[in-house]
Amino acid sequence: MLVAGKNTHDRKDVKVDVEKFTLVFDSVSRLGNVFRKLCATGCVLFNSWEATFMCNTTRPVCVILSFGEGNDVPKLKGGVPKTEGLQNVIPELAKFMETCLREWLEYIRQKRVEYFHLNYFTVDQLVILQRELVKVGSDKAPSNHIYPLLSAVKQDCTPGI
Repeated sequence: MLVAGKNTHDRKDVKVDVEKFTLVFDSVSRLGNVFRKLCATGCVLFNSWEATFMCNTTRPVCVILSFGEGNDVPKLKGGVPKTEGLQNVIPELAKFMETCLREWLEYIRQKRVEYFHLNYFTVDQLVILQRELVKVGSDKAPSNHIYPLLSAVKQDCTPGI
C-alpha cells in the first residue's frame, strides 16, 4: 500500500503518521471482515450494528457503538487517554467481535447437534429461514421461497398447510 503526503522524504513525523494510518486501516479492514462474517452467519445481534470512530484526539469520546435502528437506540461510548488513539481501540473491538463470531459458530454447532433437522440446511438457508419465519404470526407474510426449503423436513410444504 502506498501512503504519502507532501514532502514526506526523511521526516519522522510523517513516518509515524503513515504507520498509524496503516495500523488503523488494517484494523478497520479486520473489523469489517468479522462484521460481515457475523451477519453472513445469521447473528442477528449485529444486523443493525453501527460503529462511529472519531479521530480527533481532543475529544473525550473516540468511538460510539449502537445496536439497532432509530433514535432511541442504546449507544456505547468509549474513550482513551490522550496518549493513545484509535490504533488501540479498533483492534480491541475487532478482537471482541472475533470472539463473538467464534462463540456464535459454536452455538450454531451445538444447536445442529441438539436439533438434527438444522443439518438439512446450509448457513445461508438458515439465515433466509430465520429472516422469513419471524414473519409468521405477524401482519407480514413470509416469502413463498421458504416452502421449497422447508420441504426438506416436511414433504409437500406449501402456504396454508
